[in-house]
Amino acid sequence: MDRLKYEVVGFWVCGFQRVAHHQGRFMFCSLVALLVACSPKSADLTGRIPPSAPQTEVRPEPEVPTIEEPVGEPPPEPPKGERFSEIFKGKVDGQKVDILWVVDNSSSMETSQQRLADNFDAFIQQFEKQSFDFQMGVTTTDGYRGIFRRDASTSVLKSSGIRGSSGQSILTSATTPLKNLFMKNILQGDQGDSDERAFQSMREALNNPSNSQLLRSEAHLAVIVISDEDDISHDEGYWTESHYSNYLKDPNLHKIDVYKNDLERLKGSLAKVSFHAITIKDEACRQTLGGDGRKIGKRYLDLVAVLSGSSVDLCSEFGESLKFLSNGIIRKVANFLLSRKVSEPESIEVKMRGETVPSSSTEGWTYFAETQSLQFYGSWIPAHDEEVIVSYEIGP
Repeated sequence: MDRLKYEVVGFWVCGFQRVAHHQGRFMFCSLVALLVACSPKSADLTGRIPPSAPQTEVRPEPEVPTIEEPVGEPPPEPPKGERFSEIFKGKVDGQKVDILWVVDNSSSMETSQQRLADNFDAFIQQFEKQSFDFQMGVTTTDGYRGIFRRDASTSVLKSSGIRGSSGQSILTSATTPLKNLFMKNILQGDQGDSDERAFQSMREALNNPSNSQLLRSEAHLAVIVISDEDDISHDEGYWTESHYSNYLKDPNLHKIDVYKNDLERLKGSLAKVSFHAITIKDEACRQTLGGDGRKIGKRYLDLVAVLSGSSVDLCSEFGESLKFLSNGIIRKVANFLLSRKVSEPESIEVKMRGETVPSSSTEGWTYFAETQSLQFYGSWIPAHDEEVIVSYEIGP
């Protein structure tokens, strides 16, 4: 209050002087008085600083520690060596499968092609019954020839054969009539090159931009070779018939791992690709078919083993063999990919239907460390949306 009185007095004194002397001075002093009233420590017109009210110390509020909750972070992994459990579901409708057939079209294969076409229903019925979203294309074991001719058309998927044209190089689950159109594509006759290079032809077909619609990123890729000779893929353009007696020791032959790695790069994971073969598996079959230039498909069987595929004998009953092949592909599609690394395969325990599922490659499951996945067999293949509980010890 004292400060307020002082400032008001100062105002009126100043106001008295300016009336007596000069109007401009009045305005100046009036402004000073107002500034004094507004400034807490301004000097008055005598130069003295008015007393100020005692100041209250303002202390900052103590900081309250905050805990930031993680956003979108996965739960911490269990300690190594502890058991971890996952729940999976059996396949659902619409799972995608892309199938490439590599057909030997050399002079001895027309009969085998016809048997395949006649028994196609046995192969495709399980895909249809289980509502797979499938598509398939056909190439031949001489599709590689474009490498040396600089002509990519040799590896374009077939839309016609010796029985006419299907008009479609890629057949799908929506194609009708599927069997008739497949027959036109698969029957490629026996006028092809006798220098059979199924692996190189497979690579050329899969890399040909004209065939890009066959490959869907989210689909499982299954390659099936049918041949009565072995693969002799190499980089040279010469015909290798004269090397057959010792062909498996030919240093120019491409290694099996070359094609395994090709397929893995193409699909991003070995779990999304499989290789299957209809070939001569033993000497008895080779002799049954007439011997001569026919060969046991040793390299085909090696790639089947590396990629955990299926193989059937060219001399077998095609109805049952094709059903076996289709079930082999379906097993691969229904693989369960484990989210953690397994310390010891022996620690894996699988439960379904209230029972412990045995570890068996015929009636049960097997574990593939390279792809960190489980594959099921026989009556233990999970049904549609069926629950599967997998537990195991976490590895380093």
